[in-house]
Amino acid sequence: MDDTSSHDRDSVRWALRDGNYDEFAIRFRARAIQKKLWDMIEPTVELGEDAKPEDYVVAMEEALKKRKKGRMAEAHAELVMCVSAPELVHLVDDPRVAWLNLERVHRAHGLTTQLAVKRAMFTAVKMDHESMAAWIGRIKAYAATLALAGTPVPDLDQILALTNGLGDNYKSLILSLDGLDDNKLTLSHVIGRMLSYETIDGGAKMGGAALVANGTAAGGNGSGGAAGDGQERRCYRCGGSGHIRRDCPSRGQGQGSGGNGGASNAAGSDGGNGGTAATVFSYAF
Repeated sequence: MDDTSSHDRDSVRWALRDGNYDEFAIRFRARAIQKKLWDMIEPTVELGEDAKPEDYVVAMEEALKKRKKGRMAEAHAELVMCVSAPELVHLVDDPRVAWLNLERVHRAHGLTTQLAVKRAMFTAVKMDHESMAAWIGRIKAYAATLALAGTPVPDLDQILALTNGLGDNYKSLILSLDGLDDNKLTLSHVIGRMLSYETIDGGAKMGGAALVANGTAAGGNGSGGAAGDGQERRCYRCGGSGHIRRDCPSRGQGQGSGGNGGASNAAGSDGGNGGTAATVFSYAF
């Protein structure tokens, strides 16, 4: 009884509804494999390398005929438990046919949907309180959604989206990435550099504390002062010294102060919640 209740509570979080098919497809397939029911939907067919397409069709038909009715009923029941009420109309008795019906109805092949997700991906902005790992996961979620829709995102485009959404306090990181040789400009290398920057160089603010390169945390009250070896802290927002970006006096004003390299549009990158109307599934980086 407890197992069933736990199953119901878990599946209702990602039950199929309009707009979340990609997440549903991944989670349901994993659940069906775990329960050894996936063969009732997608039977395993093994053919030789010289097999022709028509050989696969024949083998699949034979495999479908060998399915046991009891296990088919169990797979169908799992589908029923994992979709919202409006989707029940697509669930015929054969779980494979029901699965293909859902895929046909919900798969995001439309150009408009793909453009909306791409637009959201390239206009996303890393929020101040967002860790680097969470930011990377958010961009990779957009890329995964597009890949499932049949439009894989090239690595260079993912790198562009990852770096384009960073704020002024990541200026030195972006400059270092721009100077990479072509053979090092890979998605995995860039992600590694971004994560290292947050940990070692202190480019991001986590939990309200800004880490500095020598490993000393900035004071919780935001007071300016010397950092480490007696060198004054530099603000990556206005270019001034004696304080850090989090405590910059220009925060909240219409635009950043001039200084030596401060960005005039910094307030725009800090404002808002960085959210987007596009629907993507959660991606745990």
